[in-house]
Amino acid sequence: MALETVSRLGEDASSVDRAAVSSLAGVTLAGLSTVLMLQSMRVFVSYLVFVVDQSNRSTLAAIATGVFLLSGLSWLLIRRIGPRSVVIGSVGLLVATRLTMQFWENPTARLWLGGLVLICWGWLLFALLISQQDLVALGTGFGLALDLGIRIAFQTVDTPWMPGFSAHLITIVLAVALLGSLVLLDLASEVQPVNLIGAVSLLAIGPAFALYHLVIGNVGLAQARLGVDFPGAAVILAFGMSLGILVSALRCSGEIVLVASARWWYVWRLGLIALMVIGLRWFWTGALLGSLGLILGVAASVILFVELLIGRTAGQSVVPVGWSALCFTFGLLLEVGLLFAYYTFSGSPWILAAVVALFAVTCLSGAPARVSTRRERGFSLVIVAGALGGLLLLISAWEIWSWSDVGPDAAIGPTVTVVTYNIQSGFSADDRFDLDQTARVIAAQQPDIVVLQEVSRGWLVTSGIDEALWLSRRLHMNYVFGANSDDGLWGNVVLSRAPLGTTQTIQYDVTANLKRSAVEVQIETQVGDLWVLATHLDDPSDAGTVRLKQAEELVASWNRRSPALVMGDMNSVPNDPVILTLRSAGFVDYGEALDAAAYTSHDHRRIDYILGTRDMLLRDIHIPDVWTSDHRPVVATLTILPVEARTR
Repeated sequence: MALETVSRLGEDASSVDRAAVSSLAGVTLAGLSTVLMLQSMRVFVSYLVFVVDQSNRSTLAAIATGVFLLSGLSWLLIRRIGPRSVVIGSVGLLVATRLTMQFWENPTARLWLGGLVLICWGWLLFALLISQQDLVALGTGFGLALDLGIRIAFQTVDTPWMPGFSAHLITIVLAVALLGSLVLLDLASEVQPVNLIGAVSLLAIGPAFALYHLVIGNVGLAQARLGVDFPGAAVILAFGMSLGILVSALRCSGEIVLVASARWWYVWRLGLIALMVIGLRWFWTGALLGSLGLILGVAASVILFVELLIGRTAGQSVVPVGWSALCFTFGLLLEVGLLFAYYTFSGSPWILAAVVALFAVTCLSGAPARVSTRRERGFSLVIVAGALGGLLLLISAWEIWSWSDVGPDAAIGPTVTVVTYNIQSGFSADDRFDLDQTARVIAAQQPDIVVLQEVSRGWLVTSGIDEALWLSRRLHMNYVFGANSDDGLWGNVVLSRAPLGTTQTIQYDVTANLKRSAVEVQIETQVGDLWVLATHLDDPSDAGTVRLKQAEELVASWNRRSPALVMGDMNSVPNDPVILTLRSAGFVDYGEALDAAAYTSHDHRRIDYILGTRDMLLRDIHIPDVWTSDHRPVVATLTILPVEARTR
């Protein structure tokens, strides 16, 4: 009898151990696949814009819509081969595709490989959601945290964009761990029943991931809106994310139990929605409590997302799984539409408000989260959440500890080398992304001042990297970012080896395409202050009147301060009224010293300029024959005259 009791206890302990391992494997599977999907999403969207071309917006929309529609085929696959086979096949194809994308840098290949990863992830996630919802929901939240941690560790650069051994090693480790979690997972062979409310909750997929890309996982946006440096922004986001996944783990483990009544469920859900909306409002408006607002907004968003993926009400009015597939697919299409609208309207706060509103609506329409209360599962999940949150905070703390200012802190001149360059967000003329190559081209000129156009600080459509920050640290130069977009993440950059003084960004009153601006910077030189005005005028060929108006606003903003430089992509040839307006205001076009056939753009026009006031002498000007963008840089060496030798 005693032996039978011991044997039974051993079997029970073994069962508990297997359940715990399987639970952790399920969380890991969902989390790591989400990380690989997010990385691939940034590659897919970026190359979609550059390979297909952003001007072909109907084609862009059709391709993106097609990719996410294919994710909805998961239900057809499940009906044919079952959820277990779909999970195994999706993981294998996802891993093979993501590894191929890491080592094959051809832009067109990366575009389609990225799309295939998104499709495989959709098949995988849906198959898991209809069979093991609580594990998958929490794992997806963990994936957001891990993705944020990786990008903080590498100052917003994703592993597909990184050159060298470390990026490849990280990708291989993630892929191997994903395969290992599949081996350890006890795959469910049956579909969990769900009613219509539970199916509708899957609509949250799209707004939630859109919110992650645009706000709660965007370190560049946190810097721009709060006016903090990179380590500060990283800590704020890391703290909010860690809090969110910890509370979610406590809910999934049964440590936080809500009264099973509609009243208390709605109180909990409405409270989270209020925290999210109020927090993100404080953050966006730059209020005194902006940092606290972002922490609350991130935490509440993550908790809501996890609960919505768990939410289901089985046993009453159960609907076919096809309804869940339809809602899941439509949720992904919502993400496409929201992101397309956001970037089309230059980071409009109204589109962002729509993202938050749609997420809030799906939160209210979703079903209550009913989770497992098994202690062996709960204990493991809470420990994992705490460890992941601690790792995220540790990475952010490391950034604070290791952070140092860049660039010398001494005046330059009187002879200075200046560069203007439209870098096309780091994408070359043949659409290949290589920001390090862009940096090498700039560094080869040994510049004192650099003006860059088309620089992104975290836009999904342009790599998702904070390029201003990365280039500043790579070139060891101080920088000022002048935003064109409403969210402050796309615009012009001025880099300098000298201290930067007064800065100002002027938004132009009229635009024909994306919003435009000019950034004015006061730079210290050995013979006094130099004013640099960096700009990028509108680009449509029929927007000549708009460009002329912008040039007039630029001249008015200059206010005849001297010495001064106007640098940038004017989208105007030398005899255009735009350039004539700048010249008549008193600026000299140093490019007149170039050969008449000299050009800077891929269509063989000279539209990038360095213009200066008459108290500077031109020593040299040239256009390096490099195509790490669809423009070539313009480089000039100038001598600033001493005060007593200047004339107006």
